[in-house]
This record gives sequence, C-alpha cells and structure tokens, in this order.
Amino acid sequence: MDDIYQKLYRHFLGEASPDEEQEIVQFKKENEKEYQALALLWKKGEISIKEFDSHKAWKIITAKQPGRIIPLYSHFKRVAVVAILLMSILALYYFYAGSGSHSIDIITQKNVDTKVKLVQLIDGTKVWLNKNATLSYTKEFTSNERKVSLEGEAFFEVTKNSKRPFIVSTGYSTIVVLGTSFNVNSTSFQTEVSVVTGKVKVSSLSNPENSVVILPDYTAVSTNETLTSYANKNANYLSWKTGVFVFDNTPISRVIADVNTYYPEQISIKDSKNVACTLKAKFNQVKLSEIINVISLTCKVDIKINPYTTNIKQQ
Repeated sequence: MDDIYQKLYRHFLGEASPDEEQEIVQFKKENEKEYQALALLWKKGEISIKEFDSHKAWKIITAKQPGRIIPLYSHFKRVAVVAILLMSILALYYFYAGSGSHSIDIITQKNVDTKVKLVQLIDGTKVWLNKNATLSYTKEFTSNERKVSLEGEAFFEVTKNSKRPFIVSTGYSTIVVLGTSFNVNSTSFQTEVSVVTGKVKVSSLSNPENSVVILPDYTAVSTNETLTSYANKNANYLSWKTGVFVFDNTPISRVIADVNTYYPEQISIKDSKNVACTLKAKFNQVKLSEIINVISLTCKVDIKINPYTTNIKQQ
C-alpha cells in the first residue's frame, strides 16, 4: 500500500484503472473515516499551481493565521507531495474539525501585547489570554463538541451546553467541561487547571484513562508522567487577569513573582541575598509604584524595574 495515495490521487481525478478502483474500495472499507475526510478536503480544494514547493506547502498547511482556510490542492506535480499533503491535512482535520465538521477554517489568537486579551467564541464563551498565550480553534464548532487548543495561560468562562462539551487541549492534558469558569496555565513542562465555578474533568494526554474531576478551589496538575489534584491555597492565581493581590505573611520572593504576572514592567530585588521578609497587604489594580513603595518600606530593600519584552514574534 506504499503507493495508495498515488491511486487516491488518480481516483479523485477520475483517472484510476479498474484494478486501482478495486483497491480503493478495499481501502475505503478499512479506513472509512479517513477516506471521507480526504474526499471532503479534495472537493474543497481551490489551489492549482504549475510548480510545487513542498516546504512552502508545509508552511501553508501548518500556518494558523486568522481566517485562513487550509485547502487540498487539486493538481500536483510530485506524487510525494500528494502523500504529505493528504496526511498532514488529515491530521489537522481530525484534531480541529472532529467527526462532524465540514470546515477546517482555523483561527489563531496570539496575545503579543502586555495586557490581557479578551476573545469571544461563536458559542458565547469568553477567553482571557495572558501575555504570550495562544488560542487556536475552528471558526465553526462541530455539532457535538466545542474544541480549542491552548498554549500559555488563559481564563475561560464557558457557555453552558450539556449536549456539546467544551474541550481544551494543551501539551499535557485534555480538559472537558459543560459550562463553568476555570484557569489554565500550560507551560513547556506541565498544565495546571484551577476551577472557579462548576466542575472540570482533566485527563492526562499521555494516558487518557488517567483523569480527575476537580471542583471550585481545586487545582489539577498534569505532566508527562503524573496527574495530581489538590486544594488551591494560592489567593493570587487569577491576579494576572484581575490585578487584585492578597498577601498574608507571604514571602517577598512569592510577592514579586505574583506581581510580575500582571504589570508590563518586571520588578526584582537589587540585592536579594539574605532577604527574609514577608508581606501582609492587599492591592486592587493600584499603580506598580505603590506596590514598590510598600515592599521597599516593609522589607527595606531596593527594587529594580525591568521593562517587559514579549517572547512571541509578530507574524
């Protein structure tokens, strides 16, 4: 079956031989879902070119620009490219569109600003993206599920729909909800989910059977090897979004780490050696200078301010 995609190519063009058509029938019988996906994508193909660059094609397929449609090319010069395109588009189709979708119009929202970015999805769900966060989703959800992909940190307020679960995919977990609000922080080594209202099911990406249901004020952490949950004692896990900070005899190192999640400028202690200080205070969207003054007076330290720079390149 090494040349099955050559035969599929001729089949969709209507140029396959009778023997090849028999082989396609067998392929369709054993791979019904794949065949239907390929047929749909072939039908939606809109690009025809004379010379083909496979590297350029790969970029077009994997690019996640707002409003971009990823079509299957209707004419190819190189058979090898046919297989690459078919399999790559199929992978995207399965991940983003699901079994019931008729669109692979993929939208990507990147927050390259220093402020929180609000995204409202077609079902009414609201998503607040933290700095450097990326949210990918299809323009239209499928009939039986609402699926998005997240890199970075975001807060979700999901519109309730018991017949269409909302699914968030990250590098380490799959999060399934019906209607709730929760925070997701997906880094290069783990995914952390904290629930505010409702309940959320978190499953390990490496072992989908390993899952946990968490309720308000609980957090689940998923890595390549573990999935754990615990009562959330961090009062400031949403401070990056709200600008509200509550410190109750909190170590100064923790204070600075929390403050840096909200303000564009990043602060640090000029000489952090042997600084053993805790802070008891509450701030509600105050100027950063006010927080710096309180820290300086309480802990008798000098604070250094570094301008914030984003790690995401503008597309």
